Amino acid sequence: MTLRSSLVLSFLMVAPPLGVLATATGLLFYGQPNGGFMAVDQRAGRTLWRFPSNVRMKASPMTFAVDGQQYVAVAAGPNILCFGL
Repeated sequence: MTLRSSLVLSFLMVAPPLGVLATATGLLFYGQPNGGFMAVDQRAGRTLWRFPSNVRMKASPMTFAVDGQQYVAVAAGPNILCFGL
């Protein structure tokens, strides 16, 4: 296998063991060690949204849909946080 060209669009540092959820529309969702839950533009690396949960994330974010509405959810401390997209 030969690598002919490469392009790094953005670089995102996420401290382990927190996971990242990537969507088909170019959004990245992840939890921060300080309790923040972030949405980032995949190409620009720009923060689009942040929610300060003030508790450590317990799992990687997930997405699901109900009646055509998409949601993203994450376990934060003893809670499940759920946000409509």
